[in-house]
Amino acid sequence: MLLAIAAASFAVLLAASAWRAAAFLADLRCPGRAFTCFAFAAACGVLGDRLASDGHRYPAAALATAALLAWLALTCLLPRTPGCPVTHAASHRGRGSWYL
Repeated sequence: MLLAIAAASFAVLLAASAWRAAAFLADLRCPGRAFTCFAFAAACGVLGDRLASDGHRYPAAALATAALLAWLALTCLLPRTPGCPVTHAASHRGRGSWYL
């Protein structure tokens, strides 16, 4: 039952992430907001682990690969992306980098 809920939630997260990336492309260029994209990589890892514990090796391997590729892409590309202009007052706020 929990696996079905996790799979359905992952599908919703996948659709919402794709919509957000298409609708708000500027969010991917701003490191302060782009770190929220790591939720997709984390969800791939969590669902893949649950599938692996049930013996579903191939879907788990596919999700592990997706998690790794998403994490590598976000980790390598985000620091090199020119960020949003940060004012002195905004520099003291959290930027989501705690996802790392």
